Amino acid sequence: MKTETKYIILGMLTIGCNTGYEIKKVIDTSFSFFWKMSYGQIYPALKKLVDENLANMIQDDADPLDRKRYEITEKGREKLLEWLEMPVMDQGTQRNELLVKLFFGRHLSKEKIKANLDIQKELVTAKQVILTELEKTVMEQKYSDDTPFWLCILDYGKRMNEATLTWCEETKKVLERSNMDGSTKRTTTKEEG
Repeated sequence: MKTETKYIILGMLTIGCNTGYEIKKVIDTSFSFFWKMSYGQIYPALKKLVDENLANMIQDDADPLDRKRYEITEKGREKLLEWLEMPVMDQGTQRNELLVKLFFGRHLSKEKIKANLDIQKELVTAKQVILTELEKTVMEQKYSDDTPFWLCILDYGKRMNEATLTWCEETKKVLERSNMDGSTKRTTTKEEG
C-alpha cells in the first residue's frame, strides 16, 4: 500500500466517509481531477489501517447489507496530522498522453495534431463544467470547517483547466506558423553527406 493511500483514507474517515463505498464515491467525485484510487487499493488499505490500530472496524449486525464501517482512532488522527504537517517535496510526475504524442508530432500532419488538441479542449471543457457544478454544490451545503479548503482545490482545478485551454489554442497557433509537413524524412548529417 502506498503511503498516500493510507493517509487519504484516514482523512476520509474524518469527513464522515465510513465505508469503502463512501470513500470511493468521494474519490471519484471530489478527487477525480487530482487523484485516483480503486476499490483494489481502498479495501486492503482499510484492513491494514485496522491491523495497525489506526482505524476500528464496526460491523452492525442489524445492517441488512452487512456493511463494514470504519472510524479513525486517536492514534490514526495523530498519524494523519503528522503526515499533513510534512511538507510536500515531490509533486510527482503527471502522465499526459497528449504531450507524449506531441513530442513525436513531426510524424503527424498539422490537421491531425490540431484535431487532437480540439478533442483535449472538449475534454477539459467538460471537466470545467463538472468542477463548476461541484463548486455550486459545496457552496449550497451547510458551511463546515472543510468548505474553504474544498473551494481552494476546486479553484486550482478550474485554473489548471483554463491554462490547458489557453495552451491548446497557443499550440495550434504555433503549428500554424510552423513549416511542418507531417513527414518523417530523415535529415542527413555532414558526415553522411
